[in-house]
Amino acid sequence: MSCFDVEKIENCYAHSQTYAYAFAVALDDRLVDNLSTLGELTINRKFRRPFFLLKLADGAEIRGALGDDRMKASFPDERVDESKRFFEDALAAILAARETE
Repeated sequence: MSCFDVEKIENCYAHSQTYAYAFAVALDDRLVDNLSTLGELTINRKFRRPFFLLKLADGAEIRGALGDDRMKASFPDERVDESKRFFEDALAAILAARETE
């Protein structure tokens, strides 16, 4: 059983493929902090619903809001399969580790 659902969504970013990731639970500080091991994380807490942007070294960008049960990931066209697989493997490992805590 997967820890998340993935759906390809309409792309609004040039030269990339965008996917939505849905979870059974809301995104929280702990999950987003764990994601920060994958790249450069920025969290904007000035709004009622803080949002984050995670930039991976390969050019992928992951966006979401704390408290939501979904986030979006845009992967560069030139290496979409490799980038998506890396992110999904890392995300699955992070979520699996949380379940054993």
